[in-house]
Amino acid sequence: MGAQDQNIKYPFGAATRLAPSFAANLHLAIWNNLTLVVVAVTAAMQIDLTIDPETEDGAELVIRVEQDATGRAVTLGDGFAANDLGITGVANDIDTITAKYNATTGLFEVVSITKVVDAA
Repeated sequence: MGAQDQNIKYPFGAATRLAPSFAANLHLAIWNNLTLVVVAVTAAMQIDLTIDPETEDGAELVIRVEQDATGRAVTLGDGFAANDLGITGVANDIDTITAKYNATTGLFEVVSITKVVDAA
């Protein structure tokens, strides 16, 4: 049984909102049809996903990466399509990564990366 068996998924329930503390290897558990993540980056970071087996095709993941005054590299690891690259951090920028779940491959595929320049 997946996590969604106890929760109502978006759009009938709320989106999952995560605000994890920084970690060099950030692990996110994904089960909802819409997951919103905000993380402040203070060193290089890799984001890995643990995807619930009942995650639905087209589920969306939005990750807002708030860069510090140095700017840090963010790598997309487990749970992302192999061809998906991370971001090169620029001081004080905000990068937003949007990915959609492909149930055939069992991976999230990045559909856009947007940047707010010098958001400080």
